[in-house]
Amino acid sequence: ARREQLDEYTSVVRDFGQQMADPATQMAAITPETAGGALRDLAKQSSDWADQLVAARAEAAQTQPPASMREVNGLLSESLLLYTSAAETLKLAADTDGEMQSSLLLNALNQHERAGNIFLTTVALIDREREREGMEASGIGHPAQIGTLTPSPEPSPTNQQEEADEQ
Repeated sequence: ARREQLDEYTSVVRDFGQQMADPATQMAAITPETAGGALRDLAKQSSDWADQLVAARAEAAQTQPPASMREVNGLLSESLLLYTSAAETLKLAADTDGEMQSSLLLNALNQHERAGNIFLTTVALIDREREREGMEASGIGHPAQIGTLTPSPEPSPTNQQEEADEQ
């Protein structure tokens, strides 16, 4: 029963990693030198990221981990909170300029990095518990390395475009 609970919780954390993946990966592409059109797009993107991450965090708060993983679940929540904070800070950066903008971008990137490190700590603790139970490692990766870089899928071509392409 204990192994089954640990396996279920591992799946939950893997799902959260997937939910964080696209925002985390897209945020990782931002640098302190991000400017121009990329920065204008950032306002909308970061708002979407924050919404996704807030929803994931609310879900994580409802998770009932096995007793041995309660503190680990707190780390998962902290990781989600820091990713959310990074997204919200990026949104602020998009609405400012000059030195304030540079400062906000750096702050967001630091939050993003800390969030990823905390998530990896969460995974390491889960894997340690799995090892104690004679189970294989979870195989859960860093969220910023498993997502897609494009903020949204390309729109599909209309029938007219498809017909024109075929001619």
